[in-house]
Amino acid sequence: CADWRHGLRSINDQLDIVLSDPPYANDSVMAKDMLASAELESVVHDTSLLVLEHMTVSRMPQSDFWECLKEKRCHPTTFSFYKTRWKEYNQDLCLLES
Repeated sequence: CADWRHGLRSINDQLDIVLSDPPYANDSVMAKDMLASAELESVVHDTSLLVLEHMTVSRMPQSDFWECLKEKRCHPTTFSFYKTRWKEYNQDLCLLES
């Protein structure tokens, strides 16, 4: 699972849904990396969903690209559901470039 970025590089299509079940010992670190990952952003589209499984006590970081829609708690586990902010994010990039 530490090699998830390598796996993303081998994808030649856009993903509709990404399921992430990182080891609990590192779930918040890996989630932070995933939510900020350019590799992950490159394989999703405007309606893609990301589901992160993590310990309920772990707080998930905020992201400019991903918006948390819902959290479902099943102690001691929580599933956080994210959607892309694809349109907003790309609009902001266009504004920065002009």
